[in-house]
Amino acid sequence: MRNQRNSRIEVLRILTMFFIILSHSCSIGILNQFSFEQQVRFTSVYAFASVASIAGGIGNCIFMIITGYYLSDKVQVSWDKNITLLIKLTIYYWVLLILYYILGEHSIDKVTLIKMIFPFYFGYSWYVTAYVIFCTFIPILNKMIESLDIKMLSRLILLLFIFGLLLPTFSMSTFMYSSMYLLLISYLSGAYIKRNIDNISTVKMRNIALLSIMGLIFSVLCFCFMGKITSKPIWFTKSGFLGRALGSIFAFSIFAYLVKQKSFNVPSINKVGSSMLGVYILHDNPVVASWYWKVNFPFYLEGYEHWILFNLIKVIALFGVLLILELFVNRFFEGFFRYCSNKIYRILGSLTDG
Repeated sequence: MRNQRNSRIEVLRILTMFFIILSHSCSIGILNQFSFEQQVRFTSVYAFASVASIAGGIGNCIFMIITGYYLSDKVQVSWDKNITLLIKLTIYYWVLLILYYILGEHSIDKVTLIKMIFPFYFGYSWYVTAYVIFCTFIPILNKMIESLDIKMLSRLILLLFIFGLLLPTFSMSTFMYSSMYLLLISYLSGAYIKRNIDNISTVKMRNIALLSIMGLIFSVLCFCFMGKITSKPIWFTKSGFLGRALGSIFAFSIFAYLVKQKSFNVPSINKVGSSMLGVYILHDNPVVASWYWKVNFPFYLEGYEHWILFNLIKVIALFGVLLILELFVNRFFEGFFRYCSNKIYRILGSLTDG
């Protein structure tokens, strides 16, 4: 069954993407619109948005843990998939940019315009860009993983966690902290789960997941409360590292718990799950983010009683529309993307061979 897609994992991937969009709706659509006076005045809104915004980092960890679980025994890079993903990223940005101008919006400055024309080079949709770069090193990384026994692999993950995520939480700067570093820890964690799946305790993972997410939510609320008492934006200045540390623990434990449950295989679920990176690219586009969260459907701070429901409806609507669009593109343009990918791969091959 391990050679097939476990639809339980695909359901997790789909839910993860939904919560990533929810987190961005809060960080872009809510928190960015707060003045400090509003942070103090609308404490329930600010607290909700602060808690929901942590889902983005957790989601990125889960995505990479899934990648490590599936690809940690591979010996070759899937160059066609990586190039296809970059082509899709670039074309999506170009099409959205053209639509933005056709609809009469011309407020993009020249620097942003250039960055959107070359999104991969400038790191737009950072996770997808970092993911593609990371995937080029997977064969080398997998050889290292294969050379380690399970104890050495677990110790390596622990050391990386301590120096890259835990120590920075206590204002101890290390040279290791970066987004790519977080992807490395997550990938190694996925590899560890795959190799040690028979020895993982379901009960232990469930308890760790519950404790870590409760601790993370509690810490965020405490930072919000402390910020109100001290009149300082403590959440923004102190919680980033803590969120990554506890969030990575939750991502590891919840994935380990779910993968230990009985697997099942539903092709339609797998197809939706495989579309999540495309949905990520679309929703993370700055034009889409600005237009949807700020301009046409802004968050109502004043006098709106059902603000949580309103925000959830926006997230569900965007997720649904982008999923349908991505499934449509995959259905009718998959061949075109593969054709372009093969052409580019041959050109790169000829340059290196020559």
